[in-house]
Amino acid sequence: MVRLVLYGVLRTAAGRGEMEVDAKTAKEALKMASNLIGGQAPGLVFDAEGNVYPSILVFRGDRKVVDFDEPLESGEVLTVIPAVEGG
Repeated sequence: MVRLVLYGVLRTAAGRGEMEVDAKTAKEALKMASNLIGGQAPGLVFDAEGNVYPSILVFRGDRKVVDFDEPLESGEVLTVIPAVEGG
């Protein structure tokens, strides 16, 4: 299992700050989490081609994820921070 720590609009949409998914990569974890959250979440994270928006920051421990297909170990923590908009 991979634990995701959610911030911003994703935390609000999920109604909680953390969730766990059984995923092998960061991309798979984000897809599973987005689908579990439902509503607009998948469209906030992924573009029409299924790529993670550059405005979504994902950290694996203290390191920014740049390869979303890199294998994850069970027990790892991903921190997901969507861009903040408004003014």
